[in-house]
Amino acid sequence: MFNEQTYAKKNAAIIVIGDLESSFKKLNNIILDNIDIFYLSEKEIFSFKINRKVIFIVADFYKLSISSRYFLFKNNSWRMYQVFHLFTGKKLYNFYECKMIYSYHFINNMNIYLIHHNIRAMISCISDSNEIHIDIEDFKMLFSGCKPMFAFAIGIENNGISKVSSAINSILPVIKDIDESDFILVNVTGWGDLLINEVNSIQDFILKEVKEDATVVFGFGKNKHLNDVLFLDVWYGKLI
Repeated sequence: MFNEQTYAKKNAAIIVIGDLESSFKKLNNIILDNIDIFYLSEKEIFSFKINRKVIFIVADFYKLSISSRYFLFKNNSWRMYQVFHLFTGKKLYNFYECKMIYSYHFINNMNIYLIHHNIRAMISCISDSNEIHIDIEDFKMLFSGCKPMFAFAIGIENNGISKVSSAINSILPVIKDIDESDFILVNVTGWGDLLINEVNSIQDFILKEVKEDATVVFGFGKNKHLNDVLFLDVWYGKLI
């Protein structure tokens, strides 16, 4: 949107650390095609080498040693941008420009499901297939000073209700505090009959929900596998 660099899907990768492999594999069909997933033991992270632009890291944070935690936060050898999904009962904030941190209190199916969709949504945003493009630099610009929240909805046309209306009705109860957010990023993904006026309807809905001085960025992409559904993905955060 503000920046022009795009990425092929092969430039992203997922690293799952520790004993989360069985939980994470349950829903890996949600992850887009051509995304490599690496399952590493705690010892393996220190010697692991990878050359990708964007890395998604999933770990049970407080089961890791102090040296492993320090390495993950201070390590900049895993290229440009790192998105952490950490299971921890303590609050963690993003103090590093090149890292975005999400924390979850428990390891359960719902949180694993949310992680999968967060990764799917970010990859969709930054890949070169998006019609209205969002660059990883846009995420850095918007959320480097806050802890972003993520919400998504799946719009399905049914009983006279459009995909757009279905998505809006589904996401509205989840983003109750979006009216207090300073930065919002929205991406819509669909296929076929997803017309620009439907995207505009979502844009109008979001702009009515946020405060007047909020910074809002919109993206729009097409995915041929989404013939009958629409994905509405929203990131939002308040300055810490």
